[in-house]
Amino acid sequence: MKIVLISGLLAVLALTDIISAAKIPSNVLDLNDKFMDVMNEGLWFVKFYAPWCAHCKRIAPVWEHVGHALADMNSPVRIGKIDCTRFTAVANSLRINGYPTIMFFRNGNRIPYEGERKKEAILDFLIKSSGPVVAPLDTAVKYSELRKTSDKDPFFVYINSAESTDSSSEDQLFKSYEAAAEKLFTESRFFRSKSLTPFPASVVLPQKPAILVFKDGKHYIYDEKKNPDLAAWIESERWPLMTAITPANIHALGKADKKLVLIVSDLLDRSNLSSPIGKYFKLAKEAANLCQQDEDLHSKFQFGLFGFPLIPDI
Repeated sequence: MKIVLISGLLAVLALTDIISAAKIPSNVLDLNDKFMDVMNEGLWFVKFYAPWCAHCKRIAPVWEHVGHALADMNSPVRIGKIDCTRFTAVANSLRINGYPTIMFFRNGNRIPYEGERKKEAILDFLIKSSGPVVAPLDTAVKYSELRKTSDKDPFFVYINSAESTDSSSEDQLFKSYEAAAEKLFTESRFFRSKSLTPFPASVVLPQKPAILVFKDGKHYIYDEKKNPDLAAWIESERWPLMTAITPANIHALGKADKKLVLIVSDLLDRSNLSSPIGKYFKLAKEAANLCQQDEDLHSKFQFGLFGFPLIPDI
């Protein structure tokens, strides 16, 4: 009997060793108060948490998945976490008042992350945040890739007045464009092109330099006479025709210089065109498309989708 028990115990211990050996190593760095010495160097994505915090515990698996994804992508972003109950000096210095608080550090600039706490949303944020604020767009292939996702993720392009990409002190338009990009580069995509070469023949400019937004299968050209505030125009035009309202974007949508038309419907019944909700949703889409085709209406109205069962707490 003793021999059987000892054999069973040895088997359990052996299995434990195998499981421990097979445990996937974490790519999330456990940071301490020394983080203050390096936070201005390079790119960091950090979760400030407390061990007792239920929200922090729920996001922990997502944090690990993001860490592995960044490693697979060879991303320059380092992902970490700091226990604020142990390293209170860090929490006090960075004014961490709630848990979890998530911040992106880009060469000394601190950017709070207020988006969805899902792997896909976080990775999208990090890809945008770690790249150049204004990236080059010089090939038709690159343009085609961007257009594939522009229905959900519009992008802006500054097209030079000459073949050179040099920015002179007189080029105030580009300076304004770059300043707007600095504020929104984590949420929208900004590019600069030397010429019209990457674009289809349908893109015709009345003059250069020019700024365009590509979305919903169309493009719109910035008109400085009608919209003297470029930053406000970009803030208004960075949304797709019918934007899904989430807790992460509702406040930003409210800041846009357009009247927000909310369409509230059940997510499942929306696709059933024979149901009252389906018919209503079809009419709403037609109204949105009509607004898109009219220059004056397009400049005044933005459509947003509220879908049951998820309605943000505003």
